[in-house]
Amino acid sequence: MWNRLKTLAVNSRISSFTSKLLHCGIGIYRYHSVQENPADYENLIGPTIIHSEEVFKRQIEFLATHYKILSFNEGLSQILGEKPSGKRSVMITFDDGFVDNFRVALPILKALGVPAIFFVTAGAVESREPPWFCRVQNAFRSTKEKVWHDSLTGVKRPLTENGDRSEALLAASRRIGVLTDGAQGEALALLEKDLQVSWPTEKGSLMMTWEDVRKLVHDGYEVGSHSLSHPNLARVNDMDRLRAEIVTSKHIIEDKIQTEVRGFSYPNPIFQPHWDDTVLEFIRQSGYQLAFTSVSGMVRQKDNPYTLRRLWAPLSFQEFCWVAETACFR
Repeated sequence: MWNRLKTLAVNSRISSFTSKLLHCGIGIYRYHSVQENPADYENLIGPTIIHSEEVFKRQIEFLATHYKILSFNEGLSQILGEKPSGKRSVMITFDDGFVDNFRVALPILKALGVPAIFFVTAGAVESREPPWFCRVQNAFRSTKEKVWHDSLTGVKRPLTENGDRSEALLAASRRIGVLTDGAQGEALALLEKDLQVSWPTEKGSLMMTWEDVRKLVHDGYEVGSHSLSHPNLARVNDMDRLRAEIVTSKHIIEDKIQTEVRGFSYPNPIFQPHWDDTVLEFIRQSGYQLAFTSVSGMVRQKDNPYTLRRLWAPLSFQEFCWVAETACFR
């Protein structure tokens, strides 16, 4: 019944008519991966952050038809109050730097003339290795082990039921999500050894190349930083490591694309909050103009430009339309 009511409301465009009368702010949509066949990548990326190519195309067509999709510059001007806020304004963002952003999503965006911001994990693009959370997903989804003998803590966790695997995956993610660089890599190697798995190579690298990233810039798209190694920055206590995640990642990307990096997207693994006052100070000092969180909600004029809220883009078209048409009231 609830789904039927949602469908009726979206199709009637009642919420759309109402939102046109209100200055709702900007809805900033958050995407990660777009695949022709999402099931092929569920074990590698995770089923909750992969959009099908078909659904993604329909979602972008819907936004392009009914909303004003802002570029980075247009969004910046509205957020800072330099230009009036539009009544039906949205932005599109991608986190992580997956190669499907370039191969699958970009052609759709270009065909529709739609701007977007691509936040890349600099270390993953540089090494062509997947972000840590992909390796954790693969480890627990592909292992044949019935028990995880955690060699670091000595704890034994059953893996016989889906719920058991989910709890074990969460426990491992909580441990690894606060680590950076070498410590992160060591923890991942130990986990894969415990579970007797290795990263599959038959699908090639999940990450864009720097040449791909440069082509994004050449085509007029904004590229930002998503850190160096994708940790929860609020849990990084080593100031040198925190500086590397925020400042060095910016410099690496700028060196590779020969363009200023103006935007940052906070990685959001496991824990909340995923930024704090120390992180914000690094962001300000580094010269970023906008920074995007994973906190749900609309962005209003004069909001803090370093803690911008975003909207999760649901994986189904109908649910996406519902979110889009009711975002004004969230």
